[in-house]
Amino acid sequence: MDILIGLLSLIIIILTIALIIGLIKPNWVLRWDKNPTRLKVFLYWIGGIILFSFAESSLTDNNKVNFNVGKKFMDETRYELAISSLNKVESDHYKYSESQQLIISADSLWNIQKQKVRDELEASQAKKREEDKVKFSETLERELKSDVFKKGINKESYSGTMASLQLEIALFSVWTKMVEDSKKYDDNEIKQMGNKLKSKVERLQVKEFPRLRKEYGKILKEKLWEENIEVK
Repeated sequence: MDILIGLLSLIIIILTIALIIGLIKPNWVLRWDKNPTRLKVFLYWIGGIILFSFAESSLTDNNKVNFNVGKKFMDETRYELAISSLNKVESDHYKYSESQQLIISADSLWNIQKQKVRDELEASQAKKREEDKVKFSETLERELKSDVFKKGINKESYSGTMASLQLEIALFSVWTKMVEDSKKYDDNEIKQMGNKLKSKVERLQVKEFPRLRKEYGKILKEKLWEENIEVK
């Protein structure tokens, strides 16, 4: 826009220079005219000035620019930007009334658009919650059927080092979190599975925690005996 305005201003300057030259030597300016005169040069200059001044005025009409930009945003369904542009049209401009009508329309369409986005978001969230519930339910079911609650924990895998003991403790932490998470679901089946898992874990704790304490003491004793420290 600024480039066009600058170009029109340059053309007007060129026309003025042409007028000065034409008033001195009409044939230098009106080369296409068989009978160039100073009057014709002046009339051409007046016509050019009026034409390009009108064009410049149209381009610099901010109200009209804002109106056209607002309509463009309307066509692109960018209603928030359309309202912002149309609100800039001043009340004394001939496009003001039409701008206000477009604002009402844009506001209504924008609300519909926002509601559609909210509905899509809620549907997406509901779908994700359902998928998470199904996935969590499957995980609970898989843990309840785990051999570890039937055969017990493989002591060889969780003995001998601090790291091995920590792995078993982490396993109990995972089960504990699953039990707590089961309480958050508004689903009786999941709550029941969570309670079953809790019972199984508690029974396993009764067996494993004394062994873990004993193993822990044994490992510390082997590390600290050189310092004459007894471990019980």
